[in-house]
Amino acid sequence: MRRFLAPIITLLAACSLPTAALADPPAPSWTLTIPADTTITYGIVGPQFLGNHTVTVGEDWDLDPGRLVVWWGDGGSFTHATPSILTEIPYTLSSDGIDGIPNPDEAWSFSSPGDSGTSPLYMVVTQEAWDNAVPGEYSTTITYISYLPFS
Repeated sequence: MRRFLAPIITLLAACSLPTAALADPPAPSWTLTIPADTTITYGIVGPQFLGNHTVTVGEDWDLDPGRLVVWWGDGGSFTHATPSILTEIPYTLSSDGIDGIPNPDEAWSFSSPGDSGTSPLYMVVTQEAWDNAVPGEYSTTITYISYLPFS
């Protein structure tokens, strides 16, 4: 009988031992607030204001030596609303509203809980791009890039 009960008792004893729980820490959070549905006026060559963009880092931020970088990229192209019309209107994005030259140094960088910042965003379309555009309705999507570089 002992031979029969010994493996069962050993198994029950092993099951009652404390086990270590492994859990991932919660990921740091941030919020990017952007203006929606912005209208760009046809034919304007100078910078057109898209609005202020705000980033707020959550209070759960505990990365050391981590920091958050947020950037909107170099620019893109408007595409025509009619799929058969392949005309695109290229543009660049800038935070300075002066020349519209994209600059990766314009990225926002945050490193402490509760950090926040607001940056204006401007779009520039060249005269050549306007001249090559066919009439119609165009749209575009701006993709924001965020990453956590570690040194």
